[in-house]
Amino acid sequence: SALLCLVCLMGGSVVTMAAETIERTQGNILASLLQGPEGARWSKGKVGWSKGSEETACDWEGVTCDPIDGSVTELSLRGEGFATGLKATIPSDLGLLESLTIIDLEGN
Repeated sequence: SALLCLVCLMGGSVVTMAAETIERTQGNILASLLQGPEGARWSKGKVGWSKGSEETACDWEGVTCDPIDGSVTELSLRGEGFATGLKATIPSDLGLLESLTIIDLEGN
């Protein structure tokens, strides 16, 4: 039973590591919206939107995730709620966020 318990613990670590990898990947994809000096200026003071942020993508300002699997489902970056509008080309990488069903960029 000790061996079984060890396997259970290791399996849990693999699941945790996979979830952390997904979070980092989602964050990298979302960060691709931050292009040039305008992107850097836009991201100042917004939770999670700085390169190297310790926040997981699901904790980023304007990002909503599925509570069960942690996948990004909504991106709401309306220009009215932010001091300056985000100016960027929408990166094709956003298509890699398979659960993303709502993108609201009004006012940008």
